[in-house]
Amino acid sequence: MIRNKRAQVMTEYTMVYFWAIFIMIVFIGGLSYFGFFNLENNKANFCQFDANFYCSQYQIKFYAGDASAVGTHPNTFNMTFFLQNNMDANIVINKTQLFDENDAEIVCQTFNLTCPLESNIYYIQANPSNTPGAINSLKTSPWSPTRVCKVEYIYCNKILLKGSKELIDIQLNFSSEISNITHISNGQIYTKIQ
Repeated sequence: MIRNKRAQVMTEYTMVYFWAIFIMIVFIGGLSYFGFFNLENNKANFCQFDANFYCSQYQIKFYAGDASAVGTHPNTFNMTFFLQNNMDANIVINKTQLFDENDAEIVCQTFNLTCPLESNIYYIQANPSNTPGAINSLKTSPWSPTRVCKVEYIYCNKILLKGSKELIDIQLNFSSEISNITHISNGQIYTKIQ
């Protein structure tokens, strides 16, 4: 009789712990399934450059396109951000390059720099993005100190997953308007693909 009571107590004791552990495993599994432990989703978005520029209002948009249509660019992305000239001289972007997190170059069909922001006429344009840029002859106002300009990369050749986060490295080769000495400024954008 005493043996049966001990067996029953032991069984009940084990079952209580079994159910408690089972509920904890289901709870942790649910949190994991819904991305609670995915650190990439919780990492903050950022746009940063060295001291020469200040970056703001950035976005990367996936462009699915139509592979069968002429003149479309399927499975590319467009990237837009605002960049402020923090130097004490008017500058010109000579060349720009994009790289992914594996240091593979990303080439875009077009690079546009529009100054000032409200303008509909680009200041500098390059086709494709990794070639030297040309200053628009119709444009009269330079990229002066503290002026914020709109930077656009259009139809870039990397396939991105909509909703995921991506790190893009940006390299700007620039010079002052009165000098041929070139400088390189590096930046990064890490954000969710829209």
